[in-house]
Amino acid sequence: MTLRASDLSVRFDRDVLHRITAAFAPARVTAVLGPNGAGKTTLVRTLLGLERPTSGQVALDDKPIEQWPRRDLARRVAHIPQRASVAFAFSVREVVALGRYQADKAADAVQIDAALHAADIADRAAAPVAILSEGQRQRVLLARALAQLSLAGSAPVAGPPCYILADEPASAMDLRHTFATLGLFRALAARGVGVVVVLHDLPLVMRYADEVVLLDRAGRLAASGSVEEVMRPDLLERIFEVPFTLTHDGPTRGVLTPIPPLD
Repeated sequence: MTLRASDLSVRFDRDVLHRITAAFAPARVTAVLGPNGAGKTTLVRTLLGLERPTSGQVALDDKPIEQWPRRDLARRVAHIPQRASVAFAFSVREVVALGRYQADKAADAVQIDAALHAADIADRAAAPVAILSEGQRQRVLLARALAQLSLAGSAPVAGPPCYILADEPASAMDLRHTFATLGLFRALAARGVGVVVVLHDLPLVMRYADEVVLLDRAGRLAASGSVEEVMRPDLLERIFEVPFTLTHDGPTRGVLTPIPPLD
């Protein structure tokens, strides 16, 4: 019951991902880290079946992702892209409703309302998405994913494990909504949902992630494992080419701080 990449390579005009093997477990928050151009977005899109690998395979429950009917896959995996691309004058509620596939309109309405409130965007439900700030649009995309998988609420998730794959989902949010979004991901993981999230903010990884997949600039897997195993100053300095310090204060995992150059 795991989402897995096996010996995965992707090439466009150059090699973007090179022989990535990683498992993304349910009931865990897995952060995907790496420098700009490391292939993080491509990895997420390939896990979703939106990009075709040059070699290797993505599988969900040991079934190749391309063999899943799109409707069945949509019941198991939701995508939160970096930005909302809405070509028409849809309202917030209409965009969230696009995530639904059920025939039961009453159940749809309940899930849509709950998702809007969970993402703290219910007060803008009637507003056109086009007039919202980028951070508000990210909350719309969060709500759409919650509605798609019927995840709003606090009950344990019934059926086989589902996944949210999120590509920098809070990059434009204010601090309150950033913390709320990542806290929601942790709550979803506690209910059995697998969360795969691309992040650039290393302190957020230290606070909210369980596992880390670290890519280098060439799109190779530099490390994968628990936060404690991967978020080491020596390894991060090698990948990001910036020194780090890790200080411990109390029961937390510690505070990871990049050291800027003095020049």
